[in-house]
Amino acid sequence: MKNKWPKIDLKTREELWLRRMYDAMCQGEEFDERIALVELWGELPHEFEPSEIDNRLVYGNLLSLLGVSVVDPKSDLLENADPG
Repeated sequence: MKNKWPKIDLKTREELWLRRMYDAMCQGEEFDERIALVELWGELPHEFEPSEIDNRLVYGNLLSLLGVSVVDPKSDLLENADPG
C-alpha cells in the first residue's frame, strides 16, 4: 500500500530525536527527554531544543501517527490509520 501520509522534511537532529522516541515506544518504554539527551550527547548540537520539532509529529513525549509515518513509513501502526 502506498504511503499516503504527508512528506515532512526533517533536520538530522530532529530525525535522531524522533527515532529515539520511536525506539522507546516500540520497546514499551516511557520516553524520558532527559535520558534521551544523555544518550544522544555528542550526536545532537548543543542548541538543540526538542520543543522546536514540528508539533504535528509529537504530542508531549509521544509520537503522533504522523510522526510514526515519518520515522517508519512501513510501521504496522499505520496499517489501518487514515491520514485524512
